Parts: sequence; C-alpha cells; structure tokens
Amino acid sequence: MALAWHRGYLALVGPQVDEIARAEISKMKSSMTAQHTAHLLEPCSTFHITVCTKEELRDSAVKDALPSLDSVDTRHLHVLGVGGNVKLGVFFVVIVWAAGKIFRKRVGLKPKQFHITLSPHDDHGIDKGPGSILSENENPAANLLGNNPDLLDHLAFTLHLEGMYDRARAAAVGLCKIMPTSERGFLRLGDVAIKDEQHKLAMLAYACAFERCSEAKASEYCLKRIAECSLYSEWGCAFTDAERSQLDGAPPQLLEPWSAALRLELIGRELQALPSLCRLARTPIYIPHPTRTDTLSESFYRLPRWFRWLVPFHIALMSTPRDAADIEALASPHLGIRHMDLILRMLEEERNTPMLIHCGGGKGRAGTVAACYLVAHGFAKPDSTRTEPTMTAKEAIAALRAIRPGSIETQQQEEFVAKYCSAIWKRHAVLPDLVPEPPPSPLESEGSLPKDADLFVLVGLPGSGKTTFSRALMARDPRGWTYISQDEAGSRSACETAIGNMRGGRVLLDCCNVSRSGRKEWLALASHWAKSPVCVWFDYDRDLCVSRAQNRAGHPTLPPGNRVRNAMEQMHTTFVRPALAEGFKAIFTIRSFAAAEELVSRLSPPVGLSKFPRTAHLLDLGSATTDDIVSNIPDVGDGHVVITEKVDGANMGFSLSADRTQILVQNRSHYVNPASHEQFRRLGLWVDRHRADLMKVLDRDPLFAQRFVLFGEWLVATHSIPYSRLPDWFMAFDLYDRSTDSWADRQTLETLLADTDIRTVPVVHRGRMPSEEELREMVQRPSLFYEGRVEGVYVKVEKKGRVISRGKVVTNGEELLKKYELKSNDAILAEEKHHPIYNELVEKYKVTYVAGGAAQNAARGAAYVLPPHSVVYVGCVGDDDLAEQLKAANAREGLDQRYLVKKGEKTGACAVIITGHDRSLVTNLAAAEKFEQSHLSSPEVAPLIDAAKIFYVEGYFLTHGTESALEVAKKASEAGKVRSTSFLCALAGT
Repeated sequence: MALAWHRGYLALVGPQVDEIARAEISKMKSSMTAQHTAHLLEPCSTFHITVCTKEELRDSAVKDALPSLDSVDTRHLHVLGVGGNVKLGVFFVVIVWAAGKIFRKRVGLKPKQFHITLSPHDDHGIDKGPGSILSENENPAANLLGNNPDLLDHLAFTLHLEGMYDRARAAAVGLCKIMPTSERGFLRLGDVAIKDEQHKLAMLAYACAFERCSEAKASEYCLKRIAECSLYSEWGCAFTDAERSQLDGAPPQLLEPWSAALRLELIGRELQALPSLCRLARTPIYIPHPTRTDTLSESFYRLPRWFRWLVPFHIALMSTPRDAADIEALASPHLGIRHMDLILRMLEEERNTPMLIHCGGGKGRAGTVAACYLVAHGFAKPDSTRTEPTMTAKEAIAALRAIRPGSIETQQQEEFVAKYCSAIWKRHAVLPDLVPEPPPSPLESEGSLPKDADLFVLVGLPGSGKTTFSRALMARDPRGWTYISQDEAGSRSACETAIGNMRGGRVLLDCCNVSRSGRKEWLALASHWAKSPVCVWFDYDRDLCVSRAQNRAGHPTLPPGNRVRNAMEQMHTTFVRPALAEGFKAIFTIRSFAAAEELVSRLSPPVGLSKFPRTAHLLDLGSATTDDIVSNIPDVGDGHVVITEKVDGANMGFSLSADRTQILVQNRSHYVNPASHEQFRRLGLWVDRHRADLMKVLDRDPLFAQRFVLFGEWLVATHSIPYSRLPDWFMAFDLYDRSTDSWADRQTLETLLADTDIRTVPVVHRGRMPSEEELREMVQRPSLFYEGRVEGVYVKVEKKGRVISRGKVVTNGEELLKKYELKSNDAILAEEKHHPIYNELVEKYKVTYVAGGAAQNAARGAAYVLPPHSVVYVGCVGDDDLAEQLKAANAREGLDQRYLVKKGEKTGACAVIITGHDRSLVTNLAAAEKFEQSHLSSPEVAPLIDAAKIFYVEGYFLTHGTESALEVAKKASEAGKVRSTSFLCALAGT
C-alpha cells in the first residue's frame, strides 16, 4: 500500500486497500439481501482511498506544500466499519487514518473523511465518518473498538480534528478504560475536553497523563495545559456544580489524588498570567468525599464558602471550617520532621498569628504538631530564648490528651514527638540559630562587563542566592532574559538541550557550577552563540548557605534535612574558584544582599516614571480637542466590559521607592509632593493616613519594590465640576504591573483594596459592550458625587485578569449644539427656537451662573482697578433673581449701577455651551431690549452722564437702543469726551 498519484488525484492504493474492500464486501453479502448486494462492486475490482481531490490539487499552494509521498506513514490504517445509504445504493468502508489527517493539515487542507467506495454509485455529499456506519454493523464495530487501543487512539484524534467532540471524548474514555496505566487515553481526553471548553475534565485528564508519562516533553505539555485550565477552573479535584456534570461517564482514575511530584512541579512554576478565575461566595465548591465510595458523579463533599487556592497546593483561602468533617475534607499529607522547625518559626512571627492547625480528624497530625509545640513552649507564647524543652515528649502528649482526648493516634506519631524533643536537647535551642547575614558590602569585579554580555553563569553553593538573584532580574525585565535552571527543567540534560538550542539573547544559567570542568562544559555547549560570557560568583560561607537552605520550604529538588547537608558537603569539597582564564569576560563576586542588588540594578533597565496612558475618545461628543485621540468602539471578543464613572481631578499614581522606605507620588509626567502645588498641600496627610493600605497593595513583590503603580484621581481641587459628595480626596481606578507591562482588571483591583480604606471609582456597568446610543445615554446620567451629570464614563475591555483596551466617553454641549442648530465658537441673539435652551440647561445640567454682559463685565473690570465709586453701569433688568445676582456681583467688585427695572420682564441671559476649547453664546436680551431713552434724563442718571469722562456702549445695545446710543454719542462729542463704540468698525466693514 502506498500514497500515489491516481487518475489525477492523490490516493492510497495497493493490495492492502483491495483486501480491506473485498473482506467487507464478503461480509455484506453474507448479511444483507440480494437487493442491496447488487449495488456492490465486484470483488475483483481495484479500490482506493482518496487523500487529495483534483480540485484541491489545483491550488498551487497545496501542490507546493506536498512532501515526498514516500515520507507519509501508511502503516496504521484502521477499519471502522461499513457505512452508506441503503436507499441510494451507496456503500463504503469508513477508514481511520491519523497520519492522513496530519498530512492534509500540513499542506493546508481541511480534515477529510477517509473511506473506500464499495458501490458503483457514489454520493460526495453524504457523511462518510463514524456516524455513517450502518446499523447492521454497529455491534461488530463496537466490539472492534473495545479490543483495539490503537484504533481508539487514532479515532479520538480523528474525531477531534473533525470537531466531533462528544464522539472524540467517548473514544478517549474507552481508551482510558482499556489502558488505564497509559497516558495515551488521558492525553486524548484532555485535548478534546479543553477544545470543548470542559476545563475541569481537561485538567484532571492531563493530571492523570502526567502521572503516567515517562518523557519530559509530554510531562511539560501536561503541566502547561493544567496551568492553562487553571484560568477557568479551580486547581485539582475541586468542582462547581456545572463541573461535576463533566464527569458523567468519565474514568474513575480522574479523581485519584495528585502526587507530591505533580504538586511540587505546579508550585514551582512561574505563572504566565495573574490568576483571573473569579468565584462568588455563593458558588458551591465540592471535592471527592473523604469517606464515601459512591458513583463517580455523586460522591462529593461540599466545602465551606469561598474555597480558593491562592498558590496551588500551598496556600488556600476559605471561610471558617464548620466542623470536623470540613477539616477532614481538607486534610494535608503527613508532615516530616524537617518541616517542624519551619512551622514553629512561623508561629514565632506575630504577623502569622492567629494560625489554624488542622488535619482530617483533628487528632493525629494536628495533635502531633500541637504536642511538639508543647514540648518547646508548653502552654505559653513562643519564647525563642529557651535552650531546653519545656516538657518531655510523654508530658506533652499526656497534657494534650488531658484536654483533647484521642490526640496522637499512632506509635509513629509518638516517636516523632520524642525525636523532636531530642533535637531540642541536642542543639540547646527550640530552633536552630540562623546564621547572620553578612553586612552590606560593595560588588567586586574582575575584567569588564561587555555591552553585549549574553551568557551569565551563576556559581555558588545551594542557598547562596542564585535563584533569588535571577528572579529579581526577570521581575524587572522579563522579556530581556532567558532563564535556565536544573531545578525547574528537572534534569541536567534538559538544561543542556535548552542552552544548546539558544540562538542569542541574554541567558541566566542557574546551576551550582562549582567545578571548573562543569563550567567549561556549559561554555562549550553555548560557544556557537555566547561570545561574551560573564560569571556571577555568590561567595557566601558554607554555614550560611546551609542555614538558608534548611529554612526554605517547597524547594523542588533539595528539601530541608540531611539532603541539604550532604549536598553542601559534596559541593563545598569540589568547589573551584572561577577565573577569567576559563573564558569569562568578567567575574562579579557577591558577598551581601547589597552587592546583589547593585548588580541587579546594573543589569536592569532604569525604573523611571510610568506615565498613565493617553486614553482615546470612543465617541467624539465635542470634548475631543485637535490633539486628542479618537478611536472606534473596540471589539470585545471573549472578554468583558467594565464601565466606571469618570471623575474630574488630577491624575495621580503611587509607587514604592527602590529601598521600600518611601511612597512616591506622581502626577502625569513628574513626581509631586505637598509643596509642589496648592492642590497637593493635603497629599502628605493623606499618604500618612493610608500608608499601611498603600504598602499592602504596592509592597507585594520581595524582589522588585517598584513593580506596582496604583493610579487614581486626586480630587482636592475643583476643576470643571464642583463635587460635593466625594468619599475621599483620592479615588483609585487602575493598577499597573511594571514587570508584566499589564493592567489589573477590576476584580483584581477590588480584591486588593477590599480590606483597605482606599476608595475606587464606582462601576456603572459590567458585561457586554453597550451600543453607541447606550454610551451616549450613560453620559447623561447623574453623577454620584454632585447634583449634576457625570463628566463622562471610562470603558475598559478585560480578559483573563487584565485590561486589554480602554477608552472614554466625555460629554459636553455638542448635543445641545445639534439640537438647537448652533455653531461652536460663535455668538448669536436667541431666536424663538432657541428659547427652551435656558430651561433645559437648568433642568438637565449643573449650571454655573456668572454675572456678565460685555459692558457690565468691562465696567466691573474698570471698577476693580479704579478708585471706589468712579464707575457706573446703566442698563435695564427685570424684577427677578437674576437681577439680584447682578447687583450682588457689582457690589463685590465696587461697581455702582443705575438699573431701569421693568416689572414683569425677565432679566437678559446668555447661555454658554462649551465644546472642547470653544464656546457658543446664545443671548436672550429680554428686559435689556426694554431700555428707555428717558432713563438717561432721569434724576439719578443725568448728573452721572454729565460728569462722566469715558463712555462705553456694548454691541447688542445697537439692536434696540439706537436713540439712546446717539444721545450719549452727541454728548460725548460736544464735551470732547472719550466714547468707545468698537462694534461700529465691524458694522462699517459689512
């Protein structure tokens, strides 16, 4: 059998294909009626399996992508059964050929249902996959599937590619059942489950596959997929109600406890993204029942509210356990003596208390830890100065059983307590002394650091700080480094492969590298790309390294205990000091934390001020200026939208200084302090009050102090909106992560600030992206913080715990301009159609009243600079509140006025609509048009006109007071006085 050209198309042909066809024809003739068998080809015919059709091969891209036909694997061909349509007289053999599916995918073609046509008549439009198998053949096919793991494997793969996920899952489950010790079925099940978005089923399947894998590549694939599933489902065997249904018909092995090896691998992996799975408190979480052995889908125990792994299998969050059954359900593996010192050291730290100690029944393992504590400290608080046990092992166990009968259940547990008591006697201390860290010292160097340094070989004993140093570098510049470590890779060979496959960049090689020959081997492996290798030697005393290593929990390859001491002794004995002659361009020697921090700073890009990004307008409602960005409403895809009220203040960001002693405050592109500007005068007081809360949010990475920036709005000064109900001077709206160059989503921000007094801007919408019309309506809503409309709304699209796009919708008078047919940067007298605008402004907007009018403003300005009572304004007003506002404004500025008051008339008003940097003025003269020339001759006005030296007449007065204007002009001319009528120049030019 071979893949060959056949009548212009590619097909599988040969004796094996013919034999399959003839065997199936023979079976059909013995089981079907003559009426149907008449539609079959003669057994002597030649048969084929079409792989690529003539139409497909007309595509030059497909033809060019064809590999050598001899290279295609034709060995694993599986017969699923005979399918067809009896009424049409169409019959064929359904073939499963995984290599053929892969072949078509590589040349750019869609999956094809492989088959051997058995009838003269064919129909290319009918299904020719597993679903087409005739009912007469169902049982034989089922028997074949049940006894053929290779067929099940290839069938699961084939159905997966064709998008038939339910059937692919059934095939994978069948493979798991007949080969429960192989990873093949579980890998297939995981792949189809994750494709079908059944993330819990996928996670459990990959965990089973990991436990059965022997190849490093497959194991790494499983770990990567498990981590991917954790973005949508809780780690391990913890289920929601919906996830329990995914187990229907699934293999029972899925609920096997995860091994320590798997857990350690997951704990040690660096997260590719911040956890984003959100579970509400009311969402019930279940785990396999600790004692019942019912059916797979029913044997579950409901945990107390809000169970979540914070660090997988290391730190969990949950409400208070309800009873002993809860504690039993949450039982952890047995403790070893090497961890007892770690437990007591945690208990000695005040910040770690109160601490709950629990196990399945609260007697055995929990009792063992409690008895060890009694041995060390009795019933008193921890006292690190003790040099001998407070109780003997027997006394401690007896005292514990007196108050908690049944504690310490096994002989092994009693021996453990005795062994711990003996350890205290031997070392004359409850806890072993920590070797003090060396004082700060400068970074030492030999040679010179080249600008193109590419390979950094870390040298030092276990516990010397190599991994901490590497993580500090990667936290500051994660894209700038490739990290290779035997602890993470799992073996030296994996590290060798990784470093041999590098093609450049900057690489951190985190191994002990204590021998010259070992370092030489690494340099040789990297010689094709590493031209400027550098050695970083962590030169610490062996006792200090032992102390550090014995007090670190969760190390993947060197847990506390004798293994630490043995490894340290071996490496210390074989250690050879590195030298430039080995091929290094430079050697840096680190003997203190200060020296390590100095080198980290030297190798990392400077941490400058991270400016808040410019935010585009999603809709231009008139507020966008010429230098603003305007974009389209973004496509949400599989993300979600969070919209908050936009508040009007000064943009502000808080971050930590490098030494963690100061909280730095930035405003846009510069740092500020209380002395920078009047609006920041209260900044110092606010920071002092919220220092602990800010530290809780910002000081979360021990390796990178400046990693996080908390952004928000500083609202002390009034900008364009007079807020009256603000909850605080600062309101947070964003958290930036310098390390990942990402912005936390709203849920993460709310979680971090939940137990603080730092307020956040309010959410007005969560879910889908609103339409343009809905966004326009949102900016018409009342603000939560004053009697008026919101300044605008801020729109974020979020996905997997991060903000992926942002925009804003800011309103102003653009809608009013359209409604009343006005222009920006214009000034007109109101027509009849404009009259409703004044009431609309008062009813729907927060209106600011400013006493004005061109002449009256000029008069107030003159009164401000001239002696008191030397300026008088003459005009006409109504008998209303606006007139009183004008009088009050004049009094404040020392301006005298002589109003003609018209009863029953309204005082003139000007509606000012601001759009961007422009304003549109709509003036309703109202009572001003009722000015009477006779008022100039009245006893209170005439003497003022005679005594005046300068006259100023405003433009609109000409539309209704021409006679009065001429009278004033005549008197000014006769007396040789100054008269300002600048508007006449404009009229003269028309």
